[in-house]
Amino acid sequence: MDIKSVIRTIPDYPKPGIMFRDVTTLLGNARAFRTTVDLLVQPYAGLRIDKVAGIEARGFIIAGAVAHQLSVGFVPVRKKGKLPWKTIGQTYDLEYGTDTVEIHEDAVLKGESVLLVDDLIATGGTAEAAIKLIEKAGGNVVGCSFIIDLPELKGRKRLEKLGKKISVAVIVLIAVIFVIYTLRGHEIFDGVLVAISLAVAAIPEGLPAVVTIALALGVKRMVKRNALIRKLPAIETLGSTSVIC
Repeated sequence: MDIKSVIRTIPDYPKPGIMFRDVTTLLGNARAFRTTVDLLVQPYAGLRIDKVAGIEARGFIIAGAVAHQLSVGFVPVRKKGKLPWKTIGQTYDLEYGTDTVEIHEDAVLKGESVLLVDDLIATGGTAEAAIKLIEKAGGNVVGCSFIIDLPELKGRKRLEKLGKKISVAVIVLIAVIFVIYTLRGHEIFDGVLVAISLAVAAIPEGLPAVVTIALALGVKRMVKRNALIRKLPAIETLGSTSVIC
């Protein structure tokens, strides 16, 4: 499924010259929402995650769903003055002035592994502040997941300089599409999959995609060798699920 196709772009909002990425259309599409959450979770399958932190406000929706999928707790990262109990905060620079994000002082325990989630990464200022805040509380941010990356604003590079693993949902989707085609028996895609493997290996979330592609090719050839090609529909479901769960 093409995640980009269900995200609405609104020109000149909230001010002229800005192309606003509206994820409410994605959230309202059950299949797209489920696929997105699966893609955000997939790069961290098998890793120890103790908490998922979400950045106010759309990040709460996405991070809550990711936390549910991982069966771990959720931590809201809120603007200053929005939380009711004792807090710790981190101030960061804006274009004109500063802002502060906060969490409850007991939200993250020392040594806990935390996945940071938001809907979009632009300049990365708020995400960087959230990372520093979680680490100030004693947690370890093991990765950051976003639905959308605006690469021209260089937020991803900003977080990578902090040594953080970044995953963006729409990148892993490339592997899903080609795995499905290959399992359906399109020989021409075997060579393309090898090329895609080399390409995605260069990005942070590339390893799971490469492993999935290799498994897909192996399953396809095993099926052919055992003359079970007619049972591909069941195997398609298995292959598809292995990519995004």
